Formats: sequence, structure tokens, C-alpha cells
Amino acid sequence: MNVEDREHRQHLLTELRAIERMLAQDKPVLGICLGAQLLAHVLGAPVQRIPQPEIGWYRLRTTEAGRRDPVLAPLGEETSVFQWHSYRFEVPQGAAHLARTDSCDAQAFRHGDNAYGFQFHLEMDEPLIERWLANPVYRDELAAMGHTDEAAIRSLTKQHIHTMQNQADAVFNNFLDLVGRPQRRYTLPSREWV
Repeated sequence: MNVEDREHRQHLLTELRAIERMLAQDKPVLGICLGAQLLAHVLGAPVQRIPQPEIGWYRLRTTEAGRRDPVLAPLGEETSVFQWHSYRFEVPQGAAHLARTDSCDAQAFRHGDNAYGFQFHLEMDEPLIERWLANPVYRDELAAMGHTDEAAIRSLTKQHIHTMQNQADAVFNNFLDLVGRPQRRYTLPSREWV
């Protein structure tokens, strides 16, 4: 699914309108993967298919702006992140470019003080990665890629997931500071066993 599908997938039009409203009201917005592409599209940036999908673990390098960013700074200068995408966005005009990989220059941006787009999947945990690897459509996409496989992804997941989850907790908490702290915190069921 991608921005180009909006005429056939009506919920994407609803999401685009919701993003427009949030931006108009200066409310915090965080888009991940497709969400980042939708945010970039709303901000007038092109979104297009990339020649080689990014699926699996990739080295992410933050820009100077990313290392100073109040939300993204916990990622440091370089880290490993999980990816699963075949489309990319360009950094919207006037937005801060925050991170890149070798194969996809625009991995994160900030528009204003509180609208963020992340191409990578910081929200992942090991059970969710396993669910994606078991999905027949995703398996076909992975097989078509040719240069990585499930075993490699599983091995790299064991190697990188805990560091990424710790960084993700810090990044998401920093973003929640923009939203405001609730009286009560909720733990996702997939994290209760940690």
C-alpha cells in the first residue's frame, strides 16, 4: 500500500485529511513508514517507488540536525533499524533532514517543531517481525528481493532488537513529551513479557 493507492483505498484519503487537520492545528504528528510518506505527501514532497526495497536491518546515520533533534537524538550518530518498504519520500521543503541509509537518503524529517516522519520501523519487536515473516504476501516480497532471507533477518533481529527497542522507548517518550504526559501509562501487550 502506498500514497498512489489513495483513490482505491478510501481510508488513505481519511488519513491524509486527518494529517492536514493536525498540522493546521499545530498538533504533534508522527508518521512511520507509510505514515511518513503520507505526511511528506501532505507537505508537498514527492513519494515514489525505489528500485530496490529496503527489507530487514539497515545502518541508519543521523544528520547533524538529527543528532541535535529533541526527539531523535537517542539514536546517536549511527544505529541499526528495521525496514520494510518499497517506496520513499523526499524531505519536504523547509523540513529538517534527520537521518539516512546508504540506499535511501531520506529516512527521517521534522516539519516545524512537532511533525515527524520516520521511514524506518522503530516500533517493531521480535514477535511482530515474526508475524511479518509469516505473512505470505511479505514472504513473497522478501523472496523477490533476492539478497536477504528470513534466516538472515532472524539472526540480525537477535543481534539488534534490544538496542533498537531501548532507543525506540527513548525516541517515543521524547515525542510524547510534545504531546503531553498522560496521568497513566499503558504498556503494549507485546512488551509485558520484557
